[in-house]
Amino acid sequence: PLAGGLFTCEHCGALITGERIKRKLNGGGVRIHDYYRCANNYPDDDHPSVRWRADDLEDAIIADLSDAAATARAAAA
Repeated sequence: PLAGGLFTCEHCGALITGERIKRKLNGGGVRIHDYYRCANNYPDDDHPSVRWRADDLEDAIIADLSDAAATARAAAA
């Protein structure tokens, strides 16, 4: 996952951190899942329970950065 501390939770302001989960497969192998989640371990009752797949969040960030770069290039032209 991307380095932690770059993003904060919109709901509570806590950091968004990377999380790696390893699942043992019946055949003896291991499947690794990378996620991002709010690091608040004591959320209030109305705090959303959200976990983002790392690939999905990273793709969204790259797309946003590409759009911002294109906008900046257009404005400079």
